[in-house]
Amino acid sequence: QRKGKDTNIFHITKNDLGIIEIKRVKEIKKENTDNKENIIALDFGLKSLFTTNKGDLLGRNFFEKIKEYADKIDKLQRNLQRQKINPKQSKRYIKLNFKLKQFTKNEIRRIINRIVERYKPSIILVENLKYFLKQVINKFPNSVKRALIRIGRKEIKNKLKEIQEEYGIQVVEINPAYTSQTCNNCGYVDKENRKTQEKFECRLCGYKLNADVQASRNL
Repeated sequence: QRKGKDTNIFHITKNDLGIIEIKRVKEIKKENTDNKENIIALDFGLKSLFTTNKGDLLGRNFFEKIKEYADKIDKLQRNLQRQKINPKQSKRYIKLNFKLKQFTKNEIRRIINRIVERYKPSIILVENLKYFLKQVINKFPNSVKRALIRIGRKEIKNKLKEIQEEYGIQVVEINPAYTSQTCNNCGYVDKENRKTQEKFECRLCGYKLNADVQASRNL
């Protein structure tokens, strides 16, 4: 589905449902973004997948939907194990895992495409994916953690690499240390600045903002 010139090379694979997929390889011409000075910072959240320094919360239902799929898979797996059935032999189990994988992949790609189309950035700053694993994924149930580790991180990394190749956008991973505790207005650092998961209020200057937007601006 990517823009580009068709080649005579085809990639043939079999997906998890046993369906043969044939993809035509394209020659991608690098596109230039309009705004050479525009920098977008992305903060990972627990409520939305990404929060931008512009104040947008993108992928608000992402984690909720992942949890919904993961809960169904876990429940089915327990039932199959009680019946002494190998889950990998269950068509329903395979289908649910396939749907989870496709949703995760499609949603991540859709959100990052939206960021590129809306802002046309020359640089994207994103939290280090190791931090995403440690600080975000670990706060979810094990079933959700497995899905995000196995699929989510990989797709984010792949899509960011793709936009670098296609648009020439520079993607920089940033160590997010203290970004959630530092006031973007006055620079005061205090862990008590972040009142809740969603609310930030500086104890020194009284500056208030959505906590994830605040963190992305510090990035």
